[in-house]
Amino acid sequence: MTNAVSAICAAILLLAAGFHFYWGFGGRVAAGVALPQREDGSPAIETAAFGAIAVGLVLAVVLLLVFALVGMIHLPLPQSWLRAGGILWAVIFTARALSWSRYVGCSSGSGRRVLPDMIHGSTARYAWCWGWVSSIWR
Repeated sequence: MTNAVSAICAAILLLAAGFHFYWGFGGRVAAGVALPQREDGSPAIETAAFGAIAVGLVLAVVLLLVFALVGMIHLPLPQSWLRAGGILWAVIFTARALSWSRYVGCSSGSGRRVLPDMIHGSTARYAWCWGWVSSIWR
C-alpha cells in the first residue's frame, strides 16, 4: 500500500511541478483555468514567472522527500526529519485544500478545469495527503 500511495504522490507532484516550471518559463496552456478567476473572468491573483518557478522547485523538493521516505533515494538527513517533513507538507497541502477561501480549496466552487479534478483538484490533494500521512506514520 505504501508503494501505491507513494507512486500516486510522486505522479501528482511531478505533474504539478512540471506545469509550474512550464508556466514559469512562459507556457500558457491551461494557465487560464488553473488560476482562480473572479466572476468577471479576470484573474483573482497576479502571477509572476518567479513565483511559478519557486512553486515548481518546492514541489520538486517535496517529490524528493517522497522518494526518500520510501527508500528510493538516500538523503543525508535522519529518518525522523524526513517523516516530520512529510507530515508537515501533508498538513500544508491539506490546509490549502480545506481553506475556506473563495478562490482556493474545496469551497472555491471552480467548475472550469482543463485537467480532471483527480489530477489538479484540491480534493485529490486532501485525499492523497492523508493517505501519505497514514502510510508513513507507523
